[in-house]
Amino acid sequence: MGDVWQEYDAAADWCAVRGLKGKPGDPLPELLSKEAHKLINDDPEAFEERVRLAAYARAMAYWGA
Repeated sequence: MGDVWQEYDAAADWCAVRGLKGKPGDPLPELLSKEAHKLINDDPEAFEERVRLAAYARAMAYWGA
């Protein structure tokens, strides 16, 4: 089950890189597993938060914080 959470996080990062919010209807990476897709669909608000955190982490890494 750990791999699906890594895939979930990678999908959130993928969205963040593209400036997406992770909202329902936003595109997701190709070849996303059914399990990761289910996690995203089961709690879309949590996925949006994960995308927001991924974007924040990228911004902090960019600015050297």
